[in-house]
Amino acid sequence: MKKTIIKTFGEFLDWFDSSIKIYSYDWETTSLDYCTMKPVGLSFCDGKRACYIDISKYEEPSCILANIKQKVFNQDDILFVAHNQVFDLKCCYDFCLAAPKNIFCTLIGSQLLNENLPFHNLKYLAEHWLKIPADQIKKWEGVSADVTSKEFANYGMNDAIWTYRLYELESKALKKQNLEHLFYNVEMPFQFVLRDLEINGVAVDKEEYESAKKDLSKLLEEAFIEMCNAAEVKYWYDEDLFGNEILSAEVNFDSPKQLIKLIEKKLGFEITERTKPSKTYPKGQKSFNKKVKASFKGKHPFFDLFLKFEELNNLLNDFMLPLEKYIDSDGRVRTSYGMKRTGRLSSSKPNLQNQPNPKKKKLIYNYRKIFVPGE
Repeated sequence: MKKTIIKTFGEFLDWFDSSIKIYSYDWETTSLDYCTMKPVGLSFCDGKRACYIDISKYEEPSCILANIKQKVFNQDDILFVAHNQVFDLKCCYDFCLAAPKNIFCTLIGSQLLNENLPFHNLKYLAEHWLKIPADQIKKWEGVSADVTSKEFANYGMNDAIWTYRLYELESKALKKQNLEHLFYNVEMPFQFVLRDLEINGVAVDKEEYESAKKDLSKLLEEAFIEMCNAAEVKYWYDEDLFGNEILSAEVNFDSPKQLIKLIEKKLGFEITERTKPSKTYPKGQKSFNKKVKASFKGKHPFFDLFLKFEELNNLLNDFMLPLEKYIDSDGRVRTSYGMKRTGRLSSSKPNLQNQPNPKKKKLIYNYRKIFVPGE
């Protein structure tokens, strides 16, 4: 396949052919973060040729981006193919204020055709579906040191080429498996919905967030002390490396082994539930799992206080504190959406779908109030 690194505007105009109606494309950016990412380069492939436009070399890239929008993305009769189309659509919107209308996502195609694959990323499919030798498949980390190099341009063009080849393979397979209606009429329009969801994000009330963090920390500390007192466990305050006070106890409540010993030896309750047998433990190990916790509820003050402590600890350390690093400069959280093996929507970095719901479960503390809806 002929590869071209486009260096001038004239070369850009000459490369695109008005008779071509299908292009695969792939953006290279400085980051995956929507608020901070900048365009580095853009690759296209028409099945016979591939090109790379080095956007990083332009001091004011708005001119070349405006022309890319006008000459390429504004053409309604072209099918634009990308792997993980939502990300590339976000790039089109952010960098070009463009919205390609006709799209084909090879990531969604692979998920529909074989949901049991261990991975659906482009590099995996290139190796296992397209039979590209593993030593020819470069990773971003291996080429990104110099984004102006021929190696980096080749990396970008390969992504576009492999995406086009996946399109050729998947479009035939989708037709053969009668999945065209689901793919084109449901999944592809939905990619624009996901694009908008990811761009808009969810607003966080920063003052409410800081207040909730303090409230939860205080409630957690109180629950820890109450739990220790109920089980007659000694506790004390230590200082961390930064001089902050931290609570410690003679029992590590995160250790199943120490917890079970406390319950059986000190509180006098026998645990019969065991984990699945393994080579190390042929009969399994004693387990203080969810089922066991529920069975001990109300039998001793410790158990109710432990469940309270566990819920507060989960809210603070699994939800509240990790969320902070995902709040963008405009006060919004932008999660990434994907498809699970079952077809269900997934959410990551952060997972906004598994936030505790006060309507389904009576929470000790409802921290969902930190999320504020728009007008």
